[in-house]
Amino acid sequence: LGDLVTFAFNAATATMNTLRKGGLEIMQDIICFFAAARDPDYQGHALLEQYQAQVSACLRSAFSPDSPPEVTTEACSCAALFLERNVSSDPVTLKRVLGLITNRLESLTGQRRKTMASEQSDSFIQLTLLDCLAKIHLAAQKQSQGVLASLIRPHLPLLCGYWIDFLRDHTAIKSY
Repeated sequence: LGDLVTFAFNAATATMNTLRKGGLEIMQDIICFFAAARDPDYQGHALLEQYQAQVSACLRSAFSPDSPPEVTTEACSCAALFLERNVSSDPVTLKRVLGLITNRLESLTGQRRKTMASEQSDSFIQLTLLDCLAKIHLAAQKQSQGVLASLIRPHLPLLCGYWIDFLRDHTAIKSY
């Protein structure tokens, strides 16, 4: 597992964007397959907890403003999966990963509020961010009193506004 995570991390932090996207896809597969696995050495901990630093680091690099949209959207899906599957029980790590998504959304806030029709790639990133945040919110609702619920709660007013805006845009487009 350590070699798989290292391989995915190296690919996700490479300089070639196709490698970065592929590395994030592999990281998602690793999270899917091993999220439920418990660490045999540490009772009550997930096996992937010992690799959360590598996951967080590759996500940070993928959420940088200079990352192409396909890398950012893949990172968003990977971050959402990381949070949904309860890979980490550390509130600081959860807050950092959630912060990557919400900070990117907030950086696009001014652009979205100014014009209804923004650039296609920005719109795609925004839709992916909102989709991932909706999935995280649903996962948090299942936990109700968990750490994830308390972390996403402050972002709900912004998210509700965005979800309503996109529903309006969708109905306006569909009505033409």
